Amino acid sequence: IQIYAAMADWSKVEDGLKRLVVLMPGQPEPHYDLAAMMATHGEESNALEQLKLAMDLSAARLKTNPSALNLLQQARSDPHFAALHNLPEYQKIVPPG
Repeated sequence: IQIYAAMADWSKVEDGLKRLVVLMPGQPEPHYDLAAMMATHGEESNALEQLKLAMDLSAARLKTNPSALNLLQQARSDPHFAALHNLPEYQKIVPPG
């Protein structure tokens, strides 16, 4: 995925992320990365669905591992989601902090 990203082959990056989500459904980062990719390509509803999954998985992980990466904090300042910030659905998933 990183090689395709370095080559700016975004369709292959997205395909790779979709496969990674299938292989690692319980990990929040693949869902988060896929949501970011979808958000930058204007796939709002799919991005929001993946972002919600990522936030739920991240919150569950933080309950058992408080030192884990907090994706909610990351999402609040992630420019990939800038186009979604004004959507009520996004604000429910990523409330201002």
